[in-house]
Amino acid sequence: MELANAIQKSTSSGELDQNIQLFEEDMFSRAKKTSQLTADMMQAMLFTPGSPRNGIERYLLRAAEDELGWWLTKLCTPLVFAYFFVFKLIW
Repeated sequence: MELANAIQKSTSSGELDQNIQLFEEDMFSRAKKTSQLTADMMQAMLFTPGSPRNGIERYLLRAAEDELGWWLTKLCTPLVFAYFFVFKLIW
């Protein structure tokens, strides 16, 4: 939709180029955040020795970080690690 709006607002080819460039800059800034989340979660699940058992805490915390916010993630971190500590003792 944003690209369509950028194209629709353009009245000349010069303005079209400028609007598309602005759209791409915004798109790349949004994609950077998502790609970093993907890389962090991939590292926790695929490249941590003993995964998924040893990386599940980091995986869950990283997945929830954007939704919960920084302070709530820090508050939940000990709870997540404590839960999985007990879970791993049982299983």
